[in-house]
Amino acid sequence: MTLMQETHLSARTCQELRSHIDQHLKPGDRLPSEKDLATLLSVSRTTVRAALEQLWLEGKVERRWGAGTFVRKSAELPQHIDQVFVDVQSIDTVFGTFVQRGHQVSYLDTACEKVTPPTIVRALLPPTSEKECWRITRVIGVDGAPAMLVYDHIPLSIDGVDLDPSPMIESVTTLTKLTDEWGIRIERNDATVEAICAPLAVAETLGIKLRTPILRSTQTAEVRDGLAVAVTLIYQNPAVMSARVVRAQRSN
Repeated sequence: MTLMQETHLSARTCQELRSHIDQHLKPGDRLPSEKDLATLLSVSRTTVRAALEQLWLEGKVERRWGAGTFVRKSAELPQHIDQVFVDVQSIDTVFGTFVQRGHQVSYLDTACEKVTPPTIVRALLPPTSEKECWRITRVIGVDGAPAMLVYDHIPLSIDGVDLDPSPMIESVTTLTKLTDEWGIRIERNDATVEAICAPLAVAETLGIKLRTPILRSTQTAEVRDGLAVAVTLIYQNPAVMSARVVRAQRSN
């Protein structure tokens, strides 16, 4: 089974489990065992366990030690597109996370070109990229709406080897291609999230008003001695998506 098939199976199982809870159970009721749910839904216990984990993150169910899994009494949550729940201990790709919630994810626009790096990027890339670098642009849509604008910046060359990033334009992540295609060993990844006012180009691309408050993530991939080989800027459309972090203590 491919990753995409597994993702769709997980999404389908989550939806079927939600429907079962809504139709046959009420707040406070105990769910059937994983074995019984696997039989009911015709999937493996592993798939059921993953679905229950997702519903727990959403707050639809709760686990009681030694007693089982129960429908939470406050299980009614608004089903907006921004209700995507991600476990920080198992961060998936943007694609996988949204697909698991039953949304359609696609590229609305892509581009690959040489540009003069913006100040924030110029300060992070090697000095050789001060005047020009590659920029891969991806506009990620969720159910047809622009949700994310992603700019990947990489040097024109690394260690004397000219880079051509055009084949990676529709790759899920540039880092994967950097390691797989060119054998570059990434030693450290760093990310900073900050609130900014949307500049003109970003606002137009995401279909929001100029200077709308948005989140920007700045991600840096470094090799030896802190040398950055990729700087990624991610702008999130607050009208389409937001983030919720769930942190919980787990037993081993």
